Amino acid sequence: MPLANGDDCRVAVLAVGLAGPGLEAHMRAASQAMLQHGAAVFAVGEAQEAAALAAFPAVLGPSLRALGLVSQHAVQRPTYLPQSVDFAAIKRPPPPLASVRPALQGDGGRVQWHKLREAWRLMEAGEARDSAQFEVVAKLRFDCVPVQAPRLCPSQLEPRRGLTLHAASDKVFWGSV
Repeated sequence: MPLANGDDCRVAVLAVGLAGPGLEAHMRAASQAMLQHGAAVFAVGEAQEAAALAAFPAVLGPSLRALGLVSQHAVQRPTYLPQSVDFAAIKRPPPPLASVRPALQGDGGRVQWHKLREAWRLMEAGEARDSAQFEVVAKLRFDCVPVQAPRLCPSQLEPRRGLTLHAASDKVFWGSV
């Protein structure tokens, strides 16, 4: 569908990470860069940071489609979350196997990749509900702000065949089919 900025694609942003002291400022800047594409945002964060994530509905507005909170314990839907936004209580991933643990530094990114997988699941649920798939999926960490708006839609990129992945770093990457 053509958007106000001339793009012609459905964009999903999977926002994951830890809420730092500059979370609201980061998400305001990121929303200006990413949401110009009319993106739908699927966010997953830590349950103990739910209060910090309260800025999301105000910052992202109707672009916020789902919020997942990761915890080992039961989590309730935050009262600040509009009913139009899907909510998921997400279990923390199991610890790595003892045979793998020595090779990992810290958690080896295990929790971050778990959040990304869960954000993907929230996006798929949104696609099923709307009977429409996203053409471009971008991953954005809470602590990262794109310096300039990436060109996300395939019509803005050089012609490619099949799956295409673009990466600015491990903090921001996106792809299309």
